[in-house]
Amino acid sequence: GADDFGFLDALLARLVAMGVADPLRIHLVGISNGGMMGFAYACRRAEKIASLVAFKATMAADAPATCRPARPLPVLMANATQDPIVRWDGRVVLAGLVDLHPRLPVEDGFRLWLDRNHCAGEAPRAMLPQLGSLDAPRIQLRAGACPVDAPVLLYAIVGGGHRLPGGESSLLFRALGRASPDADAVRMVLDFTLPQRLP
Repeated sequence: GADDFGFLDALLARLVAMGVADPLRIHLVGISNGGMMGFAYACRRAEKIASLVAFKATMAADAPATCRPARPLPVLMANATQDPIVRWDGRVVLAGLVDLHPRLPVEDGFRLWLDRNHCAGEAPRAMLPQLGSLDAPRIQLRAGACPVDAPVLLYAIVGGGHRLPGGESSLLFRALGRASPDADAVRMVLDFTLPQRLP
């Protein structure tokens, strides 16, 4: 029964009132469940944010019918093909055993934002330069042929798990799958968000 949308509205208003946030340069960045909340907020409040970055997240199953953003919104998605928790096919699996509520497959979420941003299909795909070992997960960059102020990017981490690009490979995180060394999550966020602002 929590009002997550109202909470985020109030939080953003408070940060702007405190002088912490520029109202024209508010960006949502979420990982896993936070990315899913980011998608939901973007569908309802696109006029309040300059861009959305969602790692390891998918959209609600009913998003094709319910996601009607007020404006085209710059969106960056980063998902892994071997994620054991947020699966490429949209399944969300708890501890590798229990299926939670079904969600939209990654491909469908990407195509949804291409449609909402009035993109003319998908641009040619490209692999990022290989920075790790030959067997490390690789990253394929997929981009929409979109208006310059409404880019849509999907970083498909081929063979990666529920891990941020550039993440550590400690034993603690091995159960979540493999990270790709071919990009750094922080740099991805900064490169994408810094040029974006509300019109």
